[in-house]
Amino acid sequence: MPDAIDLNEMYPYQPEEAKRLLTELGYDAKHPLQFTILVSNQDATMADIAALIKNQMAKIGVEAKITVLDDTAWVDRVLVKHDFEMQVASFANLVDINQRSVSFFKGRQSDYMGIDDPQLEDMVHQWRRALEPEKRKAISADMQRRLADQLEWVNLTTYPYFEAYRQTVKDFPFYNQAYQFFDTTWLQK
Repeated sequence: MPDAIDLNEMYPYQPEEAKRLLTELGYDAKHPLQFTILVSNQDATMADIAALIKNQMAKIGVEAKITVLDDTAWVDRVLVKHDFEMQVASFANLVDINQRSVSFFKGRQSDYMGIDDPQLEDMVHQWRRALEPEKRKAISADMQRRLADQLEWVNLTTYPYFEAYRQTVKDFPFYNQAYQFFDTTWLQK
């Protein structure tokens, strides 16, 4: 995604440290941390991703349960009621931070995740009003850091999406499933 910054250093892969912290919080083999991952039955790949997450959690003694729901029930639980602990979906394909920012406003039509963060809302307004590309880039980085710090929106992975076209197709921009623009595309004879 344009202007994405690498925040992996905030949460390095440290399974032994994770186990230690869980023990410190009172979780152990007799009383493991447990949570449920909701998955829509719309795409079997999402259940596979949930299984991978479940297996990674088991390595540190956390028990994840996978619940597959029909798509309508999933939409109701996740997007309407915000009644979930973790969900796996194909929401990670983004063109820029503004594309997902419609979900950062509490009570609005696109309030998918139930985020209630007035500071984040203000940052979105600043980003949208900034005219200079460097200012927008800096605000985008600040929003990404805030989301990662507050764990309000965490994208672990994205859904693979591929587009193929012939060598005679020219100037076709690839925006990873999010948009398909043909206004600059032309065919070479």
